[in-house]
Amino acid sequence: MAATTTRMTARVATVATVAAIATVACADGAREDAGGRVEEYARRVLGWQMARGVACAVLARARARAWVRTGFAVMCAVEAYGVWGTACVVWAAWGARAWARATYGEARRRSRRAGAFAGVCVGFIVIDALERRRTYAWMFLSASGRLNATTFNVFKAARYDALRLWSYVLEGAGDESMFKVLRYVFYPPLRVSGPLLRFREFERHRNRSMWRVVASCVEIVDACTWLAMSRLARRSYYGAYDIDTINSSALHAVLFAWTHTTMIWTSSMVVFTIPHALALIEGQVSTRDVALDWRSAGTSFSHFWRTFHASLNDAFVAYIYDPLGGSTFAMFAVMAFSFLFHGFDIAWVKFFAINAAGLAFERALKSYHTSRVVPTAAYQTALFMLFTRCTMPIAITPAFCAINFLLFCYFHQRDASRSTPL
Repeated sequence: MAATTTRMTARVATVATVAAIATVACADGAREDAGGRVEEYARRVLGWQMARGVACAVLARARARAWVRTGFAVMCAVEAYGVWGTACVVWAAWGARAWARATYGEARRRSRRAGAFAGVCVGFIVIDALERRRTYAWMFLSASGRLNATTFNVFKAARYDALRLWSYVLEGAGDESMFKVLRYVFYPPLRVSGPLLRFREFERHRNRSMWRVVASCVEIVDACTWLAMSRLARRSYYGAYDIDTINSSALHAVLFAWTHTTMIWTSSMVVFTIPHALALIEGQVSTRDVALDWRSAGTSFSHFWRTFHASLNDAFVAYIYDPLGGSTFAMFAVMAFSFLFHGFDIAWVKFFAINAAGLAFERALKSYHTSRVVPTAAYQTALFMLFTRCTMPIAITPAFCAINFLLFCYFHQRDASRSTPL
């Protein structure tokens, strides 16, 4: 018992030290860089989200009345996205609740599923049209609200709102109070960027022990540490972007390719992990969207889709893929739906076209999977070359491919040896 306490004390001290270092590294917001979504998130969204996430957890743990917690969620929505954007979501929630009530029962399950699917698809199309075209409606909806001045605006949040209402219609009975529906849709920790918490899991507090708080703090420290390393890379090697220097040797190209891919992974990891951790403080059970690093997740198209944006994948499998029988058509239906969720953009067209082709290829090979090191490393090398070609102007040379293949062999061999029981 004493040894366990000592180890726990050492772990907490380590976490506190890393947290302090990460906080100092992340606090310097005066210097602007070429940063991306994660930089904007850290400067303009993170503080807002953490303050409201902690307040939400305090209200829940103090067992505040349902209407108080709902009122707080609505107030946060108004402060973040304005009155009119919030009012539109309230109206959509009322319509979803009416549809869920009208189609409740086994006999009308198909009607409910079809109506919910059609509604969320139309919602995505409307949201994308409003976001892309600076019309009077766009200006009307984004005229106020703290986060509307960022890329994490009301239209980005509305995409997740549509998914939550979709989940509610499919899993709710229609007799839930409007307070709970609004509390679910506007839940502050997850409102901005997910992960998607399905309706049947909302407020099912399985365990409110302090260990959840500790686990949440570890996740936040982990994300902040990656954020600090991201800033260091952007202000040093990664920020000094010179394609001639990068392509001067295969080693330079490999170093930059791995740094670039890690930066892209870090962006999603930070934005998705911190909200998950904030919900965990309260006891909400949600799937962690980015649980593996890019090297472990990118061994195949199918493995990538199962492990990245995992909460969305779980919902899409349960709501679309399985009901359609798990066929090839079902797979393409999921891909098309995910494309609608992300929006009509040429970059997303290319991304989903490549992924659909890759998934179809692996499906034809009976769901590519192997535990052997060399075939896995070879396949991952091919995928990495494809990713590099699509995202970076790096020369793909035989030496570049060979170095990456050896690196993937090394890491997969190390992972295999670690997983082997003694």
